[in-house]
Amino acid sequence: LREAFFEQSDRYHMVSGSVLENSWLDQLQDWAAGRPVLFLAEGLLMYLSESEVRSLLTRLCERFPGAELVAEVSHSLIAEKLQSSRYLRWKFEHQLHLGPDAVFRSGVNDSQAFARWDPRLSLLGDWVYYDDQEPKLQLLNWMGAVPFLRHIQWVVHYRLGTKPAES
Repeated sequence: LREAFFEQSDRYHMVSGSVLENSWLDQLQDWAAGRPVLFLAEGLLMYLSESEVRSLLTRLCERFPGAELVAEVSHSLIAEKLQSSRYLRWKFEHQLHLGPDAVFRSGVNDSQAFARWDPRLSLLGDWVYYDDQEPKLQLLNWMGAVPFLRHIQWVVHYRLGTKPAES
């Protein structure tokens, strides 16, 4: 389906496969040798378990040192509430038209979480949706002023690297 909307080029390459398997990493590793690599994980990590996210990050660090990862993350409390709240499940299914299996399975408590999981990950920055006061968010922009609500979902930017030398 992606091929109907996007064309591959020397700078843009599409691979297919489950993010939980290595086949797509094998394809990409061969293609990306000597090239800069940027991984974008939008609307993905929150649907994986914490162990699946950790495994993915480990495999990316091992195979693509120096690459960058920009990922949308959700707070761990939101993942817990989405699993237990009947109202939020109803909203997901009826208003957002997501199936019953579309459940947030994990989250993080802050932007440094991945770096604590694996010292080869270095946080380069983060971005909160409310930082830009986007007009289309209208009244939701007030959430940016409330510390907990500010970090319901946000974007983190990491560099994948090798383990720092011990001093």
